[in-house]
Amino acid sequence: MHKKVYFGSKPLYLASEITEEMAAFANDPATVIMHEPNLSDVRSMIHMMQQPETIAGILIYKKPDELLSALKNELVLIKAGGGFVYSKEEDEVLLIFRRGKWDLPKGKLDPDEKIENCALREVEEETGLRHITLGELLSTTYHTYHQDGNFILKESFWFLMTSPREQVLTPQTEEDIEKCEWVKLSKLTPYLDNSFPAIVDVIKAANSVLHGKTK
Repeated sequence: MHKKVYFGSKPLYLASEITEEMAAFANDPATVIMHEPNLSDVRSMIHMMQQPETIAGILIYKKPDELLSALKNELVLIKAGGGFVYSKEEDEVLLIFRRGKWDLPKGKLDPDEKIENCALREVEEETGLRHITLGELLSTTYHTYHQDGNFILKESFWFLMTSPREQVLTPQTEEDIEKCEWVKLSKLTPYLDNSFPAIVDVIKAANSVLHGKTK
């Protein structure tokens, strides 16, 4: 088991050992690898992940969760909730198109709000869907970005959801959402080619739950 944090499209793996998923990166000299890192090493890795010559990072430590905690302490943590909204009858997922990328609906957690309520609220607000049924937690993703002079680590909790498909979709234009679209899982490739790595990971996790495999 490992954690993955994206710096743009670059993955930083936090793991107790190098897995098959990491093997190609581990053999590339442009990947930064550190074993048994201390706090100074974690800070150094944050710096290295932002360098254009770095393609990936791997931190090897017996307790990956402790590495994740160290990253949370070094960056400004923002939590968010979102949904993989699924139509079983059509084997489709509801995508949104925002700022030139295909995405899944999500948004920031409000103070004193439960993450499940946040995920449902954000899906409703961003798509106009109603009568949503909340399912299981699919995955938690992490990505970083700079905003207002802060270096942000966003922790996003993604839930499986279902909803009646035949509804009027209302993209939340004030959040720069241009359209919402139901897409068959078998037709996702061109959409994922213009999406974010973390969203690809969520969809793989959903496919695994729904169909027992990744597509």
